[in-house]
Amino acid sequence: SVPGRSAGRHKANDLEKWGHMRVRALLAKHPLPPKFDDAPLVMQFSSLSSVGTDDKWLRELVASFCGDGRCPLRIVFPTEDQVRDSLEGWPAGASIPCTDENACKLSNAIRQYGGGTALAQMCKWDGGDGVVGG
Repeated sequence: SVPGRSAGRHKANDLEKWGHMRVRALLAKHPLPPKFDDAPLVMQFSSLSSVGTDDKWLRELVASFCGDGRCPLRIVFPTEDQVRDSLEGWPAGASIPCTDENACKLSNAIRQYGGGTALAQMCKWDGGDGVVGG
């Protein structure tokens, strides 16, 4: 079954029941075939709450999907043009919370994770069959 999400922090027996920690437990039991070893992890989301001051949260999230190794990471977040040109336009953008401060923190976490390389990048979806770099 698809791992569900439940708001809040989970500890002890509940830690591996929800969200990315559930994915981590499932992938530990049922690893992906080796052909996916070099595949990038592409994450898309449309809201961003507090991301902290370092990349610890990002490393934990990536570890849930990629194991202990570092995998190429691509984060897709809607651009202003995409929100404006979307079916619902600007009113839909009201449901995409992300302060400038959090956007800067995310950019810093991505730079820390990538170590100055292209290992991690913010990307925009090109609307076709691929992702384009930032």
